[in-house]
Amino acid sequence: MLGTGATATLAAWTDGEVATGTFGTSVFDTVSTSAGTTVGSHPTAPGASLTFAATAMSPGVSAYAWLNVNTTAATTISGSMSLTLVKATDTSGVALSTYLQYRIVQLATASTTCAAASFTGSPTWVTPANTYTNVAAALPTTTAIALASGGTAEKRLCIEVQLAPTATSDRQGQTANIQWTFTATSTS
Repeated sequence: MLGTGATATLAAWTDGEVATGTFGTSVFDTVSTSAGTTVGSHPTAPGASLTFAATAMSPGVSAYAWLNVNTTAATTISGSMSLTLVKATDTSGVALSTYLQYRIVQLATASTTCAAASFTGSPTWVTPANTYTNVAAALPTTTAIALASGGTAEKRLCIEVQLAPTATSDRQGQTANIQWTFTATSTS
């Protein structure tokens, strides 16, 4: 019997569990190379230097350059790369860019020659098939290029630039620079 002012203590054992998890992020990093640039990351302009034989173009004449793209060995996730911007800058008096047009294909291997023959038969088109797009026009619908993780599957793009057959005589002796921006996105 307990009297007034008496207290009782109930003792109980307690125990707890704590769980901890470690989280890390994937790595997605791309590199590129061209005939004029060594392998490296080129995330800002001017980027990799494409080597076109394009110093004496005439109406209807095309010039070709290749760009190889890949992920780095440290990349742990696959992804894709898409053409997201084409920007032309006229560097002389009369706008040459209004008559420059391009198209892009993905070649079979990273060492396949980039030339006129690359655009015949059934190539893998990045830009619309068999269609030239003016460098000053809106970006057309493009096809993404698959990129494997770990730098295991280098891809070669072949870029053709043509001086339109309709180029006017006042475009003689003019120059322009063209910048292609490709954006790579991981799969998750």
